[in-house]
Amino acid sequence: MAHTITLTLPPDLEDSLLALRADGETLEEVTVRLLRKAVTQAATSHPEHDILSHPAVKEVLRRYKYDPNEMLGIGMTVGEYMSLSEEERERLWNEEFRKELDKDDEPELDVPPTALTPRQRRGATRPRRMVQPQRRRKAHR
Repeated sequence: MAHTITLTLPPDLEDSLLALRADGETLEEVTVRLLRKAVTQAATSHPEHDILSHPAVKEVLRRYKYDPNEMLGIGMTVGEYMSLSEEERERLWNEEFRKELDKDDEPELDVPPTALTPRQRRGATRPRRMVQPQRRRKAHR
């Protein structure tokens, strides 16, 4: 089901949209095309979660020289990993990441709401004594 949306475009936005249209494309068609593209990109990328887009990380990666024979923790070399398609690398990455998350080294413990920290327990058994800071004495000559 198609919906109709009525927009009032500021002149500068209208000019920008008209400049981006293909031959014979109407303003409505270019707007729908660009909106569809923007929605698709927003659904497939999350720049706020993409650490590789951080300038400091980009700089480190730019300077790093990869050795294609370097072994990765997944049992293959960098060269073998880089020869995989993007989909295979993403699948492998997700699989290895999931394995790391599923490792259960220590079971989680529920802490009762009445639990006390060691400092709270120590304070509960004996009162803390307040000590006044001592003033420095002036040396007599």
